[in-house]
Amino acid sequence: YYIMSFVALYLILFLYDTLSPSILFFFFFLNERPPHEFPISPPAGSVRCLKETAFTGCGHRIDGLYVNFPATNNIGLFGYVKGTSSARASISGITVSGEVKGKQYVGGIAGYINTYANIDTCANYADVTAAINGTSGGTYAGGIVGNISSNSSLISNCYNAGTVTAVSNAGGIIGGFSTNADNLENVYNIGEIKCETLSSAIIGSKAASNVKNAYATKDYALTGSYTLVTDEQMDSGEIAYKLGKAFGQKIGEDPYPVFGAPEVLLDESTGKYYNNSSAITDVTTDGAAAVPVMYYNLQGIPSVKPYEGLNIVCYSDGSARKEYRKAE
Repeated sequence: YYIMSFVALYLILFLYDTLSPSILFFFFFLNERPPHEFPISPPAGSVRCLKETAFTGCGHRIDGLYVNFPATNNIGLFGYVKGTSSARASISGITVSGEVKGKQYVGGIAGYINTYANIDTCANYADVTAAINGTSGGTYAGGIVGNISSNSSLISNCYNAGTVTAVSNAGGIIGGFSTNADNLENVYNIGEIKCETLSSAIIGSKAASNVKNAYATKDYALTGSYTLVTDEQMDSGEIAYKLGKAFGQKIGEDPYPVFGAPEVLLDESTGKYYNNSSAITDVTTDGAAAVPVMYYNLQGIPSVKPYEGLNIVCYSDGSARKEYRKAE
């Protein structure tokens, strides 16, 4: 999809916000990077936030994302994310590639998470940069999130393959976090981190205690909280298997775990990882190459596993189907 006009984009966002007043998008371009930069700023009075609601990309990918506000904080596909204890904010099922540049708190998916937010099954291939502007900025850049301020949020089933650049506090998954705000699980980084100080493959601020099942292929200034693995381990399917069913990998073709690929299984007798094509025949139509990416119940709640009863299933080819599942 391509949005060539900023005016058209703003109109789309205004209409979307009118129809769904709890969700306000940050401004992004889905076209190829323009040959010239235009001095466009967010319209006065706009709010770049996701608040107390859920956004799902249903496994889709945004290529050519171009966000360039080097004098502005809280920059990402979503700039500012905040939920409440009774209405959590949620972002799931989206992959981005392109460029994201801001001053401070910059992330491929979200710039700044305040409270009560979940980010799940998201991936970043974009180049993320926190840039010096005047005498300040250049801090807190992350492949997924720039900064998290509360331990009420969770980042799960995400990975970064983009380059993250900052003067200080750069991480493959999160640029930085406040005390005990480091709830991460099932994440990995293969992207390059470019940072003068406080850089990490996972979290670019300090050693974290609430990180579960995290992997990286390279160490940086800050180590710990993750398992260092080789490219061969990534390629073999081992890490996809260990990350869980949110991830898949076509052995022999995919060099690392991705979303929407066949499930990886382990032959315990040989220690080899493999794909079993018959494992998905019960949820796809005959001859279909697409695989399930996300399941939704009738209340619209996403899950990487099917619900008992009626499911709305998003597939890797962008289609959605109704499927009924009996209790096992």
